[in-house]
Amino acid sequence: MSILSRDIVPEPWYKKGWGILLIAFGVMLSAAVLYIGAKALIFYRQIQLGDIPTEIQHQVTHSNIAPPAFLKENLAYSAADDPTFGKANAPLRIVEFADFECPFSKAESLVVRELMARFPDKIQFIYRDFPLVDVHPNALRAAEAGNCAREQGKFWEMHDKLFQNADRLTDLDIKLYALEVGLDIAKFNECFDNRKYKEEIEIDRADGIAAGVQGTPTFFINGKKIAGAIPLELWEQILRKVR
Repeated sequence: MSILSRDIVPEPWYKKGWGILLIAFGVMLSAAVLYIGAKALIFYRQIQLGDIPTEIQHQVTHSNIAPPAFLKENLAYSAADDPTFGKANAPLRIVEFADFECPFSKAESLVVRELMARFPDKIQFIYRDFPLVDVHPNALRAAEAGNCAREQGKFWEMHDKLFQNADRLTDLDIKLYALEVGLDIAKFNECFDNRKYKEEIEIDRADGIAAGVQGTPTFFINGKKIAGAIPLELWEQILRKVR
């Protein structure tokens, strides 16, 4: 039989150019999944031990306030009058100090709301105000509006509306949002115009400063401080491991 008449054995797919690329992509994808899972497990264990990974301890925005000489984490939890979500005995207690005019807090607000929807039995979430008044001129008034909405049981609706419109937070804008979320506008205006919760917000801010908060968002997860936004993927991995 001549060489030309023999059957030609096709080259295996894994030796072809596209096959090599496919294998390489699969290896990289598997490595990425393993890396994220390992990081989440390490992060969760570090939270339990009180050691937060240094790579996520970064400030995403700053105020001009110097940090305290020592950390008073317990002050972050004196939040009897602050909006909460979830069960008091949840395995993870998350306190967030945020600013309604901060773009980083705005981005993280979407992550937080996703966590609330997906893990309602695993977290107790406490929102505390930390308006960066030196860089965000409307943040304090927005925080006051959130507290006035809480009086009528609609804090989270107002929370979402304020963050959705973080670049439009004049007093007139805020009163329009109060109407849009279904508040009794007469009661809201009385609360908002009289600045009923200004002092309470100042207490939140003072507690945050004493606990080492310098920028927003800042989280306390079971008492351990993390400054900066936390990606949804990392939250998901942590919460899946919580019993």
